[in-house]
Amino acid sequence: MKKTYEINVKLLSALHINSGVSSDGRRLFVTCGGKPYIPATLIKGITRDNFTKLLKTFSNEYSVDNCDYEVEKIFGKEGFQKSRIIFDNLYTKNETIVDTRANISINRYTRKVNHGALVFSKVVSPFDNKHDNICFNGEFALYFNDDKYIPLLIKSIEMIKCLGSGKSRGLGFVEVMVSEKKS
Repeated sequence: MKKTYEINVKLLSALHINSGVSSDGRRLFVTCGGKPYIPATLIKGITRDNFTKLLKTFSNEYSVDNCDYEVEKIFGKEGFQKSRIIFDNLYTKNETIVDTRANISINRYTRKVNHGALVFSKVVSPFDNKHDNICFNGEFALYFNDDKYIPLLIKSIEMIKCLGSGKSRGLGFVEVMVSEKKS
């Protein structure tokens, strides 16, 4: 059985999903054709983590003995067990505004500032030219015969509140909505 769902991600703060460093030292965000997007692997990874936590929390209610096995049935594992949930990359139709944020570099061992080490990151503004929130849209398909986990899967996607790098810098806060697509 195949069910298709639509995912809408509304930016509540600037977004930075790191894709490396440019020649001038600025941290870049992921782009496709010059436009930012949210990779499917990022959404799937966070969803899997949230789903695992929910399933372990409610394992008695769902009569689950081995949570890891149930997670692997849906999300797959190494070897020949393929994923039964397929996410698409999320793209925006809005015109995006790119900002540059400056931060200081901190030594993770001494927890002190590295002198002369400013870090610049390119970020996607949460608003377009018309002052509307930027929204990223995409789909995911679920090939699964057991409907009992669908509410947990949807909740695990809607639980996503922050994407990308920069949560401690106030970047990447989002609101996620999921709706089933009618065939």
